[in-house]
Amino acid sequence: MTSPQSPLRRTLRSDHGRVSVSTVVTLLVLVAAAIGAFLALDQFGLLPTSDQDDPASPEPGATNGTAAPASASGPAWLEGVGLALPPYYAAEDDREPQSRIMAGWVWDYVDDEWGLRIVTEGDGGDGNNINDLQVMYLEAPEGELFRLYELRRDYTLQMVHWDPALGLAWLRHADREVLAPVVQYDLRTEEAIGNWSGGAVSTSNTVAGGIVNVAYVGDQPDGRELWASYDPSGFTTGVFWREGAQFESGVMTSELRRLQLQGFSEDQGVDAWVDPESMTAVYRATFRIDGRVDDERWILHDLSDDRFRDVNPRVPSGADCVPALDIDDPGQFNGDRIVADCDGETVLIDPTGDGAPQ
Repeated sequence: MTSPQSPLRRTLRSDHGRVSVSTVVTLLVLVAAAIGAFLALDQFGLLPTSDQDDPASPEPGATNGTAAPASASGPAWLEGVGLALPPYYAAEDDREPQSRIMAGWVWDYVDDEWGLRIVTEGDGGDGNNINDLQVMYLEAPEGELFRLYELRRDYTLQMVHWDPALGLAWLRHADREVLAPVVQYDLRTEEAIGNWSGGAVSTSNTVAGGIVNVAYVGDQPDGRELWASYDPSGFTTGVFWREGAQFESGVMTSELRRLQLQGFSEDQGVDAWVDPESMTAVYRATFRIDGRVDDERWILHDLSDDRFRDVNPRVPSGADCVPALDIDDPGQFNGDRIVADCDGETVLIDPTGDGAPQ
């Protein structure tokens, strides 16, 4: 995600006048067409296509078969089970990490202590691919890898988040710098879904066939996952939650959309500070004329009950205060204060307005 201190966002802030709505719409139409073309590829297929060289994969029986009897020693997660680890995968590329063949029964033991990794190597070099190698692995608590899938190599995939209980992963097309599609991928059935949020994501982040520019932020104490969406410049367009297989939209998503239509945005979103642990979010929407803040609105959002209210924080006189970190980075709050970059100086701001800036 674009950092508030990135050259792109500085360019937007120093531009004479606000970004033209026609310019933004034109850009989105062109990029949406390109993204739509990507999302239509192989019906969201993430596995290699027929015109790519697919390294040898394990036989179906090796993936779905039962385990051999246990040996004398094994990992802690297999203690007392009476099963042995599957054999090692015979990789043809020495850049692949050592891994074992994935067996279907392994899923029965996957929990929150496991991880999901995507290993990408090389630069393609043949005109059709941008990577030589892209493979997805399950990682056991002790670090043992189980080879899941050889992924297609004509784009680079990054993991946004995954749920070991549901066997789902959300993967980002990392080669798209403006609008990055995020696909929900079923790790057991290999099914990929483009429109996976059930309408919880801002309309600013939906294109034909898919969802773009979203990030997992963290777990709230109430058991829900907090997610956020952002525009091509990194400004926040909304927050939403996941609980189990269901996504839930937040009231601020429509409120931020309304502010954007009123001109309180440099792109499609606003500055935001989000803290899942305290279940608090702070938003700053600005209306700029010739790059200067003519009006602004600060909002304090209770993420526990999705209620919000306007606030008037005290900031250094005349300072233009923006988030010091990206929306999905930890450390956006210091206690009950937000960490802001005020004209190049790090300042701790009390969003309620009760305390002076520090």
